[in-house]
Amino acid sequence: MSDFTMPPLPPGVGISMGNPAIIQILQNVLNDAKAGNITTIALVVVNKTGGVYPVMEGTQAGDVYVGASLLRKKILDAIDQPQQQQRIIPVRGNGMG
Repeated sequence: MSDFTMPPLPPGVGISMGNPAIIQILQNVLNDAKAGNITTIALVVVNKTGGVYPVMEGTQAGDVYVGASLLRKKILDAIDQPQQQQRIIPVRGNGMG
């Protein structure tokens, strides 16, 4: 069981422009997990108040490490090009494409 706990958002904080994409990604991952296709998950949740909540659950930490390296590059690219909305595309398989 995960120790992930995110405090509630302050009153009056609503859905942001990115929420529909976030909800769709989470629904897709949930569906894959229910089907037994996911053995490990790692998330970094950032809420509107700036809270950062990393969590990992599962058995394939080495594969998560590889994925985190790929994700780090995408994050750095998004930081370098803040005008463009960067979408993080889930990588399937062994992380090589």
